[in-house]
Amino acid sequence: MIYTANKNIDKYDIGTLYAGYLTVGENAEITNRREDIMGGRKVITFDVEIITLPGPTRNGMLYPLEEMKKAVNSERIQDMLKRGSFYGEGEHPLNPENFQRWVYNDVSNRRFKWTKIWFEGNVMKGTVQTFSGNGNLLYEAIVCGELPAFSIRVIGAPTKKGKYTELHDITIISIDWVGYPGNPTSYVHNSDEFKFVEPPIVEGFSRDTRIVTRSESFDELGIKENESLVALGKGFYKKVERLDKDQLNKLKTIRHNAF
Repeated sequence: MIYTANKNIDKYDIGTLYAGYLTVGENAEITNRREDIMGGRKVITFDVEIITLPGPTRNGMLYPLEEMKKAVNSERIQDMLKRGSFYGEGEHPLNPENFQRWVYNDVSNRRFKWTKIWFEGNVMKGTVQTFSGNGNLLYEAIVCGELPAFSIRVIGAPTKKGKYTELHDITIISIDWVGYPGNPTSYVHNSDEFKFVEPPIVEGFSRDTRIVTRSESFDELGIKENESLVALGKGFYKKVERLDKDQLNKLKTIRHNAF
């Protein structure tokens, strides 16, 4: 049986299992209608800095690193990331005092999605994928030469810290595409970051993207103690019987003697 997983599983530490993974070759309907999907166009993905913590930002806000990590690891954000539904809007709502609008992600204003968020030291980063709905505006802006910038939209408990305001108990509402980011370095610095890839439905995907430990992932796939996974390339893996040390040495001897 052949399985698919993210590229980390062949390190036997942590892997992301994709149950029921779908490939083009396994779905004739998708294969035959390739040109019907977004007119055959690809989507753009890229990594970008979201914010350097704690700040301050241009509007005088401080966001403690640990507070932001808790916000990113919340059940809501992780669920949306796993299901591919953490969308960002084009610009923040005009009036931050309009609380009902501030905490609402407007479906008609969605411009892209976040597929991954992580931290490198005190820098929060993410992976963006363009969204073809609502005019595909981010895609078009990039093609026309924009290096897009991004800004967090949050709510939290403010406390004064000198001339700045520090936020605690942070809830992330959205991370939006903006013209002038609060964090000065929250933009794509070079067009080399942009990658044109197939829309996810062409390659296939799954809702089951749970991060599991090596032992749990092996249990999930029914891999026995005397078996292992061998990488076949392009994210596919085959279950094989693991060789013991004597068998491995014999194979090495045969291989060496072949030259």
